[in-house]
Amino acid sequence: MSAKGPSDHGDYWTDDYHEPGARIIALEKSHQCGGSETLNNVVGYHIAHDPFPILLALPTIELGEDFAKNNLDPMIAATPALAARVPQGRGPASESTLRLKRFPG
Repeated sequence: MSAKGPSDHGDYWTDDYHEPGARIIALEKSHQCGGSETLNNVVGYHIAHDPFPILLALPTIELGEDFAKNNLDPMIAATPALAARVPQGRGPASESTLRLKRFPG
C-alpha cells in the first residue's frame, strides 16, 4: 500500500478475488468506501505473486488514465516488488505506458 493510500487497511472485500476459477469480478460500491484501494491491492497482488493478464475497465478513457496516474503508478513506484516487475519509464523505448502496464506473467 502506498503512502498515499488510507491508513486504515479495513476490509476491502478481497476474498472473492482469489476464488479458484473466478474469471470476472464486478465491484459495485458506494463512493469513497475503499474501492480504488481494493483494485490497487488486487492488481498489486497478482503482479507480484500470481501474474496473468488483467483488464481493468473504467467508464471512460479519462477515468482510466486518472486511475493510472493517481493510483496504479504511485503504488508501483512505492512498492519495490512491483517496481522490479513493471518498468515505469516513458517514451518510445518503454514497454509500459499510462494505459498499459507490462509485467512478466
